[in-house]
Amino acid sequence: YSNGTWTGSATSVVFTIGGTSGNRRISGITVTTEDVAPSVAAPTFSVASGTYTEAQNVELSCETEGAAIFYTTDGTDPQSNGTLYEASITVSETTTIKAVALKDNDYSSVATATYTILHIQTIAEVRAQGTGTVYTQGVVTSISGTTAYIQDTNAAICVYGNSELVVGNEYTVQGTLSTYKGLLEITQPTCVVVSEGNVVEPEVMTIEQINASDKQGWLVKIENATVTSISGYNTTIAQSENTIVVYNISGVEYREGDI
Repeated sequence: YSNGTWTGSATSVVFTIGGTSGNRRISGITVTTEDVAPSVAAPTFSVASGTYTEAQNVELSCETEGAAIFYTTDGTDPQSNGTLYEASITVSETTTIKAVALKDNDYSSVATATYTILHIQTIAEVRAQGTGTVYTQGVVTSISGTTAYIQDTNAAICVYGNSELVVGNEYTVQGTLSTYKGLLEITQPTCVVVSEGNVVEPEVMTIEQINASDKQGWLVKIENATVTSISGYNTTIAQSENTIVVYNISGVEYREGDI
């Protein structure tokens, strides 16, 4: 019999065995396929996927001349649900844009970009969030090496990993929350100065009030306390029967019995 032949299109294939008489039996067929790149280029985005602290204007383009672009901003398929692209897309909230190009009934592959837009949070909101990426603002009240503390009107938090902060300066801080030995901190911070020379007055509190509060990182002043023990950088102070451990980062030399 004659060699078989393949005929068909992109959607169906027919295999025909040659010859006009006798029985025919196929002992095996090996089919080898390869991906064929779409003839229409996928759309590109003027702004790369990423995390931003302000709204972004995203423009779509296609290298294929005369191709139309369709897009969605709700994560659905732009080929079936897309809107015709005619002007830049303003992204002011966290959004995923999917886009596809079309020319002569031929679609490109789908291009995707995700934009995370951060809005200023209060430090209390950051503390309540507990994990993830955050964006907040506060005045630096204390610094030790690459560890700093910032606070706003209601809460405070540790910022770890920036040695260029200045006490009294107010910063916006973008970073990732983590917990180190019970201390909630913003790590890998990106800090931008908002104002300089701010004065934050410490809140006068008793040891009993501090122990009963949830003011981690807050600038406080303790009056009339007695040093009861010293161990390295850890100094225990007391008021009546209430005690607290002070981590000495100021270089002050304490002695037991000091008030």
